[in-house]
Amino acid sequence: MAGGGLVALPTAMIQLGIIFGITFSLIMNLITMITSFMLGACWNILIRRWPEYRSHCRKPYPEMAYRAMGPLCKTLVSLCIDLTQFGIAVVYLLLSAKNIHDAIKSFSDADISFCYVILIVAVCLMPILFLKSPQDFW
Repeated sequence: MAGGGLVALPTAMIQLGIIFGITFSLIMNLITMITSFMLGACWNILIRRWPEYRSHCRKPYPEMAYRAMGPLCKTLVSLCIDLTQFGIAVVYLLLSAKNIHDAIKSFSDADISFCYVILIVAVCLMPILFLKSPQDFW
């Protein structure tokens, strides 16, 4: 499974140029690695200090924010995550609807509005979105 960033990486590399593209990619990878280690260290501290987190925790980032800065920060982190996830879902919905719309135009004479394709894709995906995790799929 590839994310949107990985799908867009070749285009970004071409636009940035080979030297700047590779340099920028390495810098971003380094930043991602450092923040991953920092988040892992924070989670290990949280597990050591509060035993209730040793079992499954559904939302670890808001819990880390809560223990570090209180309930307001927990709400803000949760809101940021929710808005990010919503934005990602909208982008993927639009991309998949555009691909389906282009395929319909290419392979048939049907003239379906792009707006209708968005609605059809959204309605088809809606039942899956109500499931909590992949373990609920079967």
